[in-house]
Amino acid sequence: MQDQNSPVKKPRIRAQKKHTVLFIIACAILVIGLLAFVVGTVAVVWGFLNELSGMDPSESELPGLAALLLVFSYLMVLAVPGVMWLICTVFWIAGMIPSGILTFRKKDKPLWMWVISLLLFCLYTFMAGSNVLFVLAVAVVSLISKLL
Repeated sequence: MQDQNSPVKKPRIRAQKKHTVLFIIACAILVIGLLAFVVGTVAVVWGFLNELSGMDPSESELPGLAALLLVFSYLMVLAVPGVMWLICTVFWIAGMIPSGILTFRKKDKPLWMWVISLLLFCLYTFMAGSNVLFVLAVAVVSLISKLL
């Protein structure tokens, strides 16, 4: 018989296969989304700097065309990151689903997996929310500029 003062050992909870798969999917979406965002940002900045370094409006045969290209490059610097933010928002929302499933179903999974999935869910929520707020802010500023 056990003594009443001895601690009762709880059985060790092991991650089920479906929890492990969801956890791997949530982590993979995070890595892919971050890589896409970083590579896209570097590509836009690098392309913009290369375009500006090769363009000299004073030596151009068509200075109006050079100015038009300069304005287009400025617009691309503003538009392409916005599109990248939208694409990354899709990644963040897609990652929020498996991490949310792991977070809100706390039973039958190890504590470390629940804590990491909670952190992933908070990270996904912050990133998707900030992306949506950025797009809304750009839309409001462009609407106000059109009205004035």
